[in-house]
This record gives sequence, structure tokens and C-alpha cells, in this order.
Amino acid sequence: MTRHHTQPKDREPDSFDQDLHHTTDQGINHAQLGTNPDQAAPNAFDQKELHRLLPNLSSDELRRLVILQPGDVLEQGAVYFDLRHPRSGEIKAEKPEVVGPPDLNLLVPKQQTDYVLWNKLRGVDNPERLDQADDA
Repeated sequence: MTRHHTQPKDREPDSFDQDLHHTTDQGINHAQLGTNPDQAAPNAFDQKELHRLLPNLSSDELRRLVILQPGDVLEQGAVYFDLRHPRSGEIKAEKPEVVGPPDLNLLVPKQQTDYVLWNKLRGVDNPERLDQADDA
């Protein structure tokens, strides 16, 4: 008769087993990417100061406006807009940088902002670029 050895169910897996069954999203900051279903990406509507800084935006537009948080990393080559310093215009990240405290910068990623809202932030007043043109 052959005896089969069974492993106790409460035994911790060895490191080899963990290497084989690792999760594919290790190291991803889901809050930064806005992909964590338990945590929505921070938006301008949630920050009362931004209601004052952006009086020309509706509540819906403020909700659609993602604000980077301290500790988020700027992507090299990506474009951002600083709500604290709007006259600086678009900012292109030359290298990965960590976002600092909100009293210094309030950065909006262009990649996560729709075309019309981005133009409003930049101060574009051409009705065609703001979806306000007459179809006549």
C-alpha cells in the first residue's frame, strides 16, 4: 500500500509558491491611477478652496477634474496644469517627480481631463473649442 502525505491546510506557502502565484498588480498605486473601486480619484469638487479658485466651473465640471495628491508621481513627458499658478500655463514633466503639498501646487493631469474642460482651465475663450459654437 502506498501512503499519500498531505499538507496541513493552515500551513504558510513557501517563498517558491509565492513567486509562482504573485499578483500582477504589485507596486501599483491604485488610488493614484483612480482604478481602486473602493476609493474614487480625488476631484476638485471635494476641495472647497477650489470652488473659490474656479468660480467659472460648474459642480459637474469640478467633479470631473482630477487633482493629484501629495505623493503621486508626475509621469515624465506628461502635461499638467497647476491651479495655484494658472498663468504658468501647461507644465510638461521633464522627469518623474513626486507631487508636494497642496499649498504649493494643485496639479491637474491633462491625460485625465476632457478636451473642453482642459481648454476652460487654460482660459481658452474660443466658443468652438469650448463646445459652445452655433451649428448655423
